[in-house]
Amino acid sequence: MRTSFLTAVLLFFCMAFHSCRKNTPPASSSGSYVPFDGKVVISMFETLDSTGAGRHLQLKCHTTQIFGCCNFSLIYSISQTGNTFTIHFDNVYEPEICLTSTGPATATIDLGVLTNNNYNIYVTNGGLNTSVLNVSKQSYIISGITGPVVSYTIDTLMRVPDNTIWGEVCYDSSGVYPALLSSFMDSLNAYGVETVSFAPGDYQYFKLLGSNTFPHDGGCSWSKQFIYRYTGDMAKLKSLVWNYWGLSNKTFYIGIHNDKGYYCMSWYQH
Repeated sequence: MRTSFLTAVLLFFCMAFHSCRKNTPPASSSGSYVPFDGKVVISMFETLDSTGAGRHLQLKCHTTQIFGCCNFSLIYSISQTGNTFTIHFDNVYEPEICLTSTGPATATIDLGVLTNNNYNIYVTNGGLNTSVLNVSKQSYIISGITGPVVSYTIDTLMRVPDNTIWGEVCYDSSGVYPALLSSFMDSLNAYGVETVSFAPGDYQYFKLLGSNTFPHDGGCSWSKQFIYRYTGDMAKLKSLVWNYWGLSNKTFYIGIHNDKGYYCMSWYQH
């Protein structure tokens, strides 16, 4: 009874404040709404920003219930009052066109650019979850989780520091390729990359063990992963990557990303 009362109060506040937002399908759509069972699983996601507007924290949500189509949407409403976010999961939208592969219903909730502070997060869906989100320059940390409605994939998301580049080189261990790898790493140093110590953890775009060590992801039989501080021109690194792509007869794969969302790969540039 107490949980139902709290849920009703939180929904009232969501309806009462102009900051309330709800994701709804286009008015022209002709799908239907269905209920869902089970929890909602939430993953924290920070966007990278190249415009100076700031990084957004997003909550990537999916139901534990699996549906017959993979394009179902999880319908929610969200309000913010001061440092408190209230999220209510309503139901699931089933579009007219079904992408015929099973999957959960999904939603992405954008909390916007958050200043360093503590935020209360209340989530309702037939019950109430409460938690505290701590935002700092280094990380997002969820703590004090109570209730049966949602679960989080991780409780700490590390934030990619400013002026960071990271990447990987995939190569063949035979022939000229080990020498090419050594030459490429020397070239990075010549372009002014700086070796600094990064805290271990899940940065979402990559994970770090201790001492700037990456867990092996199995993508390449032979690979070299790296992370550096870099304040130089990314266009120079793009040219460097392309030069080594040509030197290797297009069999020496390099990918470099930075904290602003720019990436260059030996076979594709963005």
